[in-house]
Amino acid sequence: MRNYFWVIVAAVMFAACGSEGSIVPEDADIFNEEQDIEEKDGEMDGEMDGEIDTEPDTEPDTEPDTEDSGPDAETDVSEEEPDTEPDIEVEDDAPDEIEELLCEDGDTRVGTCSDNPDKVQDQECGSEEWVPVGECRCPEDNKFCNPVLNTGVLREWSDLSPRVTYIEGETFCESIGGKLPTVQELRTLIENCAQTEWGGTCNISSYSVQSCIGCEYMGTSGYYSVFKDTGNLWSSTSPQGSPTYVYFVFFTTARIAPYLKDSGKGYVRCLPK
Repeated sequence: MRNYFWVIVAAVMFAACGSEGSIVPEDADIFNEEQDIEEKDGEMDGEMDGEIDTEPDTEPDTEPDTEDSGPDAETDVSEEEPDTEPDIEVEDDAPDEIEELLCEDGDTRVGTCSDNPDKVQDQECGSEEWVPVGECRCPEDNKFCNPVLNTGVLREWSDLSPRVTYIEGETFCESIGGKLPTVQELRTLIENCAQTEWGGTCNISSYSVQSCIGCEYMGTSGYYSVFKDTGNLWSSTSPQGSPTYVYFVFFTTARIAPYLKDSGKGYVRCLPK
């Protein structure tokens, strides 16, 4: 009987479940919701784990590769950082140009000759500009700056000396490392006078005591001189048998004549020794 009782109870309960839905404890829904939340949390943790895994474990190496120390590495650096510094030489030239243009009235200096870049000339400041003063002359480091090509030979002459005696002329030439020219060398400075210029009809090759008259008097024009000299120039050549004389060239007429060494004064142009 007891068994039948439980069978009837089970049948009644089964019928009730079929008509009203399954009888599930209310705690089951709460359990299911908590399980769904845990599953969603698991999915979110998985997504976050996936994002973290895609990032590198360490920060990227931004330092240059120190092992690559060859020429290619240096070239890459120079290409990335081109030299944009201004030309230093251009900046240095600017002050020099300003200094060249500006001066104070009364200042003096030695500058390049405006007519001949191989020579120098005294200059004086006037109205904040350098003004040439005096004649151009050979610089100290080149006392023979006047070349003359004649007879196929290039001779380099000194500037004209002050007016001197024969002995003083010798001393002047020696002081600049030169010598007095011979009369034949001095004739290469004569022009426009066929008689006495080099190769002319005047024959003093025997060094006898004689004179060559030269040409018409031209005053102080310098017409007979390559350098436009107008004075009388000493040579080192003495007439044969007359050591107390030396030949003079008178450039006012292109005349060649002997002259006493110890008498009077003239000028000299020296040649290098």
